[in-house]
Amino acid sequence: MNRDKNVDKNTIGMMGMPICFVCNGLTTLDVKCTTCQQLVEDYGRVVDYYGDYAPYIEVEDAQMIDGYPETNKADECVHLSYCPVCQSVMEMTLNQTEM
Repeated sequence: MNRDKNVDKNTIGMMGMPICFVCNGLTTLDVKCTTCQQLVEDYGRVVDYYGDYAPYIEVEDAQMIDGYPETNKADECVHLSYCPVCQSVMEMTLNQTEM
């Protein structure tokens, strides 16, 4: 088997896998509050608040228990956001993109 030495082994495993750009720090959340129209802060995945070890659950498994049955099929990630101005809390669904 002939391998290209310049290809990272971790990159090979991620090719074609949908990821959340916000979770992975590739982009920031740029969403306005539905109540006061100020920018909200991202507080991460909703499923991360389910328990002490929730942040360590594999993404595919988390999508099965996040309370939104369609997120796994649709490659979506549900995030919690908070508005520091009016203190509103919102759940929002973000689309994942294939790498």
